[in-house]
Amino acid sequence: MDKITYNNELNNSVQRWRERDLLADEAVHRSFSVCCANLMHFRRGTQVADMANIFRGIATRQRLAAMDVQCPELADAVKITGWEDSRLNRLRQRPGIICTYHTGAYRLLCRLLAEAGISAALLLSSDVLETQGAAFQAIYQRAALWHPQAELLLLNAGKPTSLLAMARAAGRGMQVLVYIDGNTGAEGRMDNRTTIRFMDAAMQVRRGVALFALRSGLPVYTVYSTRPGWRHIHWEWTEEATGPEAGMDSHGYTEHLFAPLGRLLEGRPDEWEGWLYAHTPVGNGREPAVPHECTADGLSEGLFPFVVDSRMYAVSGHTLRVTEVGPGVYEALLRRQRQTLEFGELDEKAYI
Repeated sequence: MDKITYNNELNNSVQRWRERDLLADEAVHRSFSVCCANLMHFRRGTQVADMANIFRGIATRQRLAAMDVQCPELADAVKITGWEDSRLNRLRQRPGIICTYHTGAYRLLCRLLAEAGISAALLLSSDVLETQGAAFQAIYQRAALWHPQAELLLLNAGKPTSLLAMARAAGRGMQVLVYIDGNTGAEGRMDNRTTIRFMDAAMQVRRGVALFALRSGLPVYTVYSTRPGWRHIHWEWTEEATGPEAGMDSHGYTEHLFAPLGRLLEGRPDEWEGWLYAHTPVGNGREPAVPHECTADGLSEGLFPFVVDSRMYAVSGHTLRVTEVGPGVYEALLRRQRQTLEFGELDEKAYI
């Protein structure tokens, strides 16, 4: 994709999500309601009236992130903090763990490493590896054209042997690249999960990366991307490589690795794609019974409706549990949701 095509697609994507009816399409409506429930659950100060514009910003960024890797002419749009020669030399000379998040232009990180001639082992979920693995390899190889020794190794996060695969990659001198906020990995293994405090609630996450950091003693780098403007991409690296503090266990270090993401989302909730996915609820509290007739304040009570295969549901922003509801409850929640939506434009002063 050349720069002209990219800019035209960017303009079209921004306009399309600015104007889209979020309740008309079944899949979009479901994603929107799940996003609202997650925002209410983990970022409790979020106003229901603000959730539509937050969702529009997230959906637009998700589309642009997929476009970014297809356009090799984005150098003028990317600003990188902490990408000095001293860091590049450390990354080339000694293996480590690079932790990042699904924010901003997150898909560009592999290309940045390839352009710098840095070999990496990328941890991916089973389904992403199967459907997008070849594309990741092609993008990396094109970007590493002047560094024929650079290599990208794709690791399956769903395999019980993923920790061993990470260790072998580090033994070959590679950086191990992980999206710490991924909600899949080592499927079915309860010993790979831990419950951390994330923003205003508890969240069940994987702890494999923290276990690997503790066992390997490798330096850990944290980097994240933001998109302060649709045509402006920022990457920020931590000042120094850090690792677990003395006496810190895998639970504590996992919580530590999620802390920068929480701080970012306090001010910019529209940067994180993770709001679109249903996170595993924790705790043993039972879902409050949904009344046969819902009041007009249903949304303020934290119930967000959606439909899957002609069956109607409501997801709770308090517990993230999903309850099947009848037509009367669903229609009442839907009316309230439509009344609350603000279909105005995004703040164009922030997105130029």
